[in-house]
Amino acid sequence: MKKILIVVGILAVLVGGGVAYLYSSLDEIITATVQKVGSRMMLVDVTLKKTKLSLTSGRGEMDGLKVGNPQGYNTNYAASLGKVVLEVDVNTVIKNPTIIHGVFVEKPEVTYEIGGNGSNITAIQKNVEGSLSRLGIGGTGTGTTSGQKPPKKFIIENLIIRDGVVRVSATMFQGKTLDVPLPKIHLRDIGRKKGGLTSNEIVLEVVNAMTKAATEAAMSTDLSKLGLDMTTIDNLKTQVKGLLGTSGGAKAVIDQKLGAAKKIIEQTTGGSTPIENAPQEIQKKLGGAQDQLKNLFGN
Repeated sequence: MKKILIVVGILAVLVGGGVAYLYSSLDEIITATVQKVGSRMMLVDVTLKKTKLSLTSGRGEMDGLKVGNPQGYNTNYAASLGKVVLEVDVNTVIKNPTIIHGVFVEKPEVTYEIGGNGSNITAIQKNVEGSLSRLGIGGTGTGTTSGQKPPKKFIIENLIIRDGVVRVSATMFQGKTLDVPLPKIHLRDIGRKKGGLTSNEIVLEVVNAMTKAATEAAMSTDLSKLGLDMTTIDNLKTQVKGLLGTSGGAKAVIDQKLGAAKKIIEQTTGGSTPIENAPQEIQKKLGGAQDQLKNLFGN
């Protein structure tokens, strides 16, 4: 009996020590996981300075989360999320799915850089879709085969991104940049209908929402300030259709705005002359056209 008690005591010390080590290392584990999953899915550098999560309250914070740019883009980063606040249901941490009551992102900065093959944000979106396809995740598939342990899944009840800014940049803008507000993003019950989503699938949900919101913001700017000619507007319009897909109210609004902008420029310049090359007598008319463009797109 004494030997049994000794063995039990030793096991208790080992288990207790293991739990203590896991608890003390949890923040580092989360930080490493976010960087690994993010970089693997987006095919860009994802960095996170630090994480702090309390297993008693379920509240956590992630500081310094940055998403790098794909190759071929010149700006410093695609997104800087600053501080991310989490509210986790501690009673479901070891269950599948784990319930996350809220993810709150305050004042993110998104760089929307337009290149010859589209924007950096769209490139990241395509990278994530390709990564999911390679992993066999998405559509009706589960990403697992017979005999494999079901992957860890999560349900996020509320994901809110607010008070952000989009910095629009492109070589076609000749070095000019425009800062526009990022529309508030509020996703509810992510993964609820499917009994939870994997971390990889959640990355796609968030990237899709950010891509849509950033594109809407970029396309709602006062294009007259960028000195765009009709050819550029046509190219940009084609890119936007690819970014937002073939359905949805956002694309219709953007089509309407760009179409109206093109019409104003055509009426002012005679249909073929770029604004910056228009003759002096046409330039005199541009004041009125620019006023119309400002009214169309807002200040």
